[in-house]
Amino acid sequence: MIQISDVQRANLTLTLLIREAVLENPGAACCKFGLSAEQLQMFQSLTPEEILSGVTQAGEQALFSLNAGVTSLLKHQSPIAALVAAAQPRIKQATPARVSC
Repeated sequence: MIQISDVQRANLTLTLLIREAVLENPGAACCKFGLSAEQLQMFQSLTPEEILSGVTQAGEQALFSLNAGVTSLLKHQSPIAALVAAAQPRIKQATPARVSC
């Protein structure tokens, strides 16, 4: 059995989840995760074994960052907490693929 760290496990879990979403519904996955066309194609082509290999090679480098509003979302148990968190800035990513959300 391969031993992986907490960071690697988080990377593996999220990467496999995104891959599954892309294979199930590419357009929805692009909207949910803000994927570029290049990222969409990459997730479509990767096997679980290739993902595991990439995650282990990344070491302790987190591949995903938290939304700036995560603290507000988790701290405030109210119906508007998700709206407040969604309004927080994110790190600029590649231009999302052109799909209709």
